Amino acid sequence: MPVPSPPKTIYGKIFRRNSDSNLVGATVTFTNTTQNNSLTFTTTENGYLFELGGGVEWAEGDSVTLFATKQYLGQASFTFILDASPGQSNDLTLLEPETYKLPVDREEDQVVIRKAVLINYRGEDINSSNPLPVFMLKRQLTKKMENVPFGQPLYLGEAEPGTKTSSAKWRIRKMELDDGANTSPTGEIWANGNTDFDKVWDNRTDYDYS
Repeated sequence: MPVPSPPKTIYGKIFRRNSDSNLVGATVTFTNTTQNNSLTFTTTENGYLFELGGGVEWAEGDSVTLFATKQYLGQASFTFILDASPGQSNDLTLLEPETYKLPVDREEDQVVIRKAVLINYRGEDINSSNPLPVFMLKRQLTKKMENVPFGQPLYLGEAEPGTKTSSAKWRIRKMELDDGANTSPTGEIWANGNTDFDKVWDNRTDYDYS
């Protein structure tokens, strides 16, 4: 009869980058590629612990891999060789994910998405209770104006700084005047009825306004 494997423990802690605190709730998978067996553990305050022997076969010289992951925080893996000692310790630090693969149309088609996930802002973790603050930045646009008698604006154009008046990169509005020319504006209407930046300032009188 085969001799059962002696007891052995594989243990350690999981950290997130730039932190020395053990990460709770990470999933750690132990895979012995030599013996073709695996175990899974969810980390606690004490880290992770795998108990070998007693049905989980192992031997000195086996090649094993530890794979740790936690949603939004990243993953890490480490491959090593089992020695004859009763226990081996390995700590892992999660790295933020950089590449994700998503199936598109056919199973063999893949789209690679490069992304970065901000998980900490000014020393505080970002979560549902502490969301990332959002700041609205006002765009600085170049403006053009054509005046009618008594200085009332008739056409007003906006575009990115440096845009030529002959480029189709403007949005143009027309001021509505009570008598068509000389009174204060009462409203505004837009070239082609929209605010898209696809008009030519030099052609402002050629558009339909609504």
